[in-house]
Amino acid sequence: YPNGILKSFSDYDSGAYENRDEKGHLISRSVVLDERLKKVMAENYYPNSNQIKSKNYYFDKVQDSISETYYISGKLQSKLTYKNGKRNGAYVEYYENGALKRKSYFENDKLEGMAIIINDKGKVDTLYYRNNNLQVKPSSMLCSCIDTTHSAGRVGFAPMLDGLLAYDDLLSYIPKYILPVDSLNYRSIFYTGFQNSNGRNSGFSSMNLMLFKEFAFYIPSNQQIKLIFNPCATKGYISRMEIAANYGIGNRDYTNVDFYPKRIALEFVKGPVKSADKNYQNFKAFFDTKDVEFNPEKKIKITNKNSENDCFVPALINQLLSIKVNKAKQFVFEEVNPMAFAQYNLNLTKAELELFFGIVASEAKVSFEVYGAKGYETINAHSDLLLLGGTYACGAVRINCSKNKNEVYRLKEKELDFTVIDIKNALESKGFSRIKFTYDVAASQLWFTFYTE
Repeated sequence: YPNGILKSFSDYDSGAYENRDEKGHLISRSVVLDERLKKVMAENYYPNSNQIKSKNYYFDKVQDSISETYYISGKLQSKLTYKNGKRNGAYVEYYENGALKRKSYFENDKLEGMAIIINDKGKVDTLYYRNNNLQVKPSSMLCSCIDTTHSAGRVGFAPMLDGLLAYDDLLSYIPKYILPVDSLNYRSIFYTGFQNSNGRNSGFSSMNLMLFKEFAFYIPSNQQIKLIFNPCATKGYISRMEIAANYGIGNRDYTNVDFYPKRIALEFVKGPVKSADKNYQNFKAFFDTKDVEFNPEKKIKITNKNSENDCFVPALINQLLSIKVNKAKQFVFEEVNPMAFAQYNLNLTKAELELFFGIVASEAKVSFEVYGAKGYETINAHSDLLLLGGTYACGAVRINCSKNKNEVYRLKEKELDFTVIDIKNALESKGFSRIKFTYDVAASQLWFTFYTE
């Protein structure tokens, strides 16, 4: 520098160098540790401090051994091992107070296996990587899922679907009983693997849709439920979905389309069933699927794959009934005889069932508060049948309890006495109707039914 302070120094034979600012503070430097093995230590520094920021080692100009970073206070921030220029082994990151912040593992420069992240309050989230792709989201969010199969940066050329089929033309094929959400985000859909074969009266086409944004329909067209085909969409990645269509040429009534999503979600946009989880704006039900078929006869047919992976957001009905569904099936354009639910005395008409879109739960936990002699108390119950839909919800609930001669019931799990009047008052005050009670003496269970819109 003009003031005489050394600015830089380099030894091209050994690889040693040093850089300083005008005040003489180190910016970066390398120190030759072994000339024969060409082992060099490289350091970077925080500005105006002479405080080391990072330290790395190189063998014959290839990064190897330990790599470390530091806080400006001098405390260790992270450390990682390199081998032949690639990250291998444990990566460990610390808070400035020395507490563990993150630990993960690399194999040949790719994240692999389990990783843990600890926030500043000590809460631990676990993640899993396979071949550098995140497999599981943090466990703190129920029903969370991701799709990291196709990285957006690794996809080659793919034409826009709008260039093959204009959206206005597509609308003429979409039946009136469903409604695209946000125009299917059509300008964000690309395709690969297109195949097409047309005859005189019919045709067939198939392709892979590459989805950058949500792909969903409202079911039915009055927007009760949102059927989402890529609920695991992940930022930085593309949701890939195969689609096949058989169609009549000159007669669109014969159009049959099969979608093959890995997982779908039903989101309740309307109705009394709300989300009880702050991570979800609306109640959602997730299902692994084989295919979703659109056809003129059955309208929509959803074929599930593995019920073990089904997941349901905790629900709340009319700010009273808390519902945790364990098992359920989607109920979309189903033809069901009202007698199918006759044993539960729900008294649903055929017209009401035809208006129902949602899920039918066969196993669920139910809890609610009643006001009794000791004030507000929580009653825990179960249900073998709940119809949770976009226009109404109804079901049958059973409570394990004993009954005395004075028509007073006592919970088996705790000493809580209540009457059917207590439950009825609680339900009616929140807008429930069709409330009927039955006591099963043999099973020591009080059953009640409910309905609400």
